[in-house]
Amino acid sequence: MPFASVAVSGGGIYPSGRAVYTCQAGYELVDAATNTLSCGSAGSWQGTMPQCRGVLCSSLSLGNGSVVYSSASRRYPSTANFSCDANRFLAGASSLVCQTDGSWSGSVPDCMLSNVRGWREEEVR
Repeated sequence: MPFASVAVSGGGIYPSGRAVYTCQAGYELVDAATNTLSCGSAGSWQGTMPQCRGVLCSSLSLGNGSVVYSSASRRYPSTANFSCDANRFLAGASSLVCQTDGSWSGSVPDCMLSNVRGWREEEVR
């Protein structure tokens, strides 16, 4: 199973054989109650195969700009990419990464008004 490790006990032999799955850092069990398979009398593993998925990071917003995630779910290891509306520039990181603990790798940047130099007041009116 991707993103997981497994520990087999009881020699993997019926009736005491068990396979316990643990998700890697940054991942969590889809159903926390389903992380163990048991060795059945027919010699095959019984139970539902556990599934790991990336931890969920919070939704981000950027005033006067937009956020696009590399994955629609915002789950580890997703990246949030920032861009600003017209006539604004990005002050800060252009992207953040969802970390293994569910936090983002930094602070959301700001979209600042562009300061156009060289214009005279008469030209703007």
